Amino acid sequence: YLPSVPTRRSSELTQVVLQMKSASWRSFLQIVAAITMIGAFLGSDEAHSTYADETESSAVRTRSGLQVLYDFGSTEGPIVKDQAGVGAPIHLRIENPKSVRRSKGSLEIRGQTLIRAERSSARIIESIRRSGEITIEAWIRPAKTNQSGPARIVTLSKNGSSRNFTLGQDGAKFDVRFRTTKTSKNGIPSLSSPNKSLTAKLTHVVYTRNRAGRTWIYLDGKPRADGKVAGDPSH
Repeated sequence: YLPSVPTRRSSELTQVVLQMKSASWRSFLQIVAAITMIGAFLGSDEAHSTYADETESSAVRTRSGLQVLYDFGSTEGPIVKDQAGVGAPIHLRIENPKSVRRSKGSLEIRGQTLIRAERSSARIIESIRRSGEITIEAWIRPAKTNQSGPARIVTLSKNGSSRNFTLGQDGAKFDVRFRTTKTSKNGIPSLSSPNKSLTAKLTHVVYTRNRAGRTWIYLDGKPRADGKVAGDPSH
C-alpha cells in the first residue's frame, strides 16, 4: 500500500459517524476526509454476519475488531478524537476550523477544508492486511445530491488516482473503492449503491468486505448493493 497524501475534494456532508473495525495494509497511511465528516472506522473479521445479526436484533454498537471511532462528542477545537480505545489513538485535525460547525455528536462542513489523521495509520493498515476484511460505517447528511465524484467521505490514499480505500459520494449514490492485488491502483472496479439511493437526509451507511472478497453496501440497515473484490490487500 501507498503512503497517504492529503487530497482536496469538495463534498459537503453533515452528521457523520464512521466506525472502523479491522482489516489491514501497511506503511505511513492516513485517513483523509475532504469537506466531509469522518465518524468511525470499522474493518472487521466478522463484518457481514456481525452487522446483519445486530441490525436484525438491536441497535447495539459493535466493538469486536474496532480500530478507530469518531463520535464528534466535542463541540469545539480543531481535533476530532478517536474514541475506539485501541492502541495509540488516531486523532484527526481539522485544517480550517472556521469551515466547520461543531455540536455535540455531529460535525458540519460548511466550507473548503481537510480533516486528516495526525499520526500514522499503520496499525489500521496492518489489521486490514492480516484479516483481508474491512467494514466502514458512517452516519452522514449530504448537503446536495449532485456532487460529482467520487467525492471523498473517508479515504486512505496517495492522491486522486492511487488509493487503498475510499467511501465517497458520486452524485445521487455512494461509491466505494477498495484496492487489492486484483484491482487497479485506484481501487477499480468499485461498488456503488443504486442511483438516487443517496438523499439529503441523515443516512446510516455501511460498507463491508469479507476475506472471501464478498462486498455489501447497507443503507439504513437494508442491503442495497453487493459484489466481489477479488485479490488481497497485500500491496
